[in-house]
Amino acid sequence: MSPHLKKSAARSLSFLLPAVVSAALWAAWLGWDEHRDVHPDGSTTGPYQPWQVIGLVLTLLVPVCWGALRCDTRSVVVGASAG
Repeated sequence: MSPHLKKSAARSLSFLLPAVVSAALWAAWLGWDEHRDVHPDGSTTGPYQPWQVIGLVLTLLVPVCWGALRCDTRSVVVGASAG
């Protein structure tokens, strides 16, 4: 395998892997909750609870930081955002 091809494959992987991981984490933390809370005054909140969003952010930090240390930082961050 040529060095140029290896570099191109690594760059693609550094984008695709965080995108897939972030999409899976979104589905695990936020994808299942569709319920909105109705308050006595008629206002609604939701569908996400603060603990769900905090959990998603904390679990996304692990693969993003790991990927940023090993690969191209911009590709990892853009991939995680796209996912």
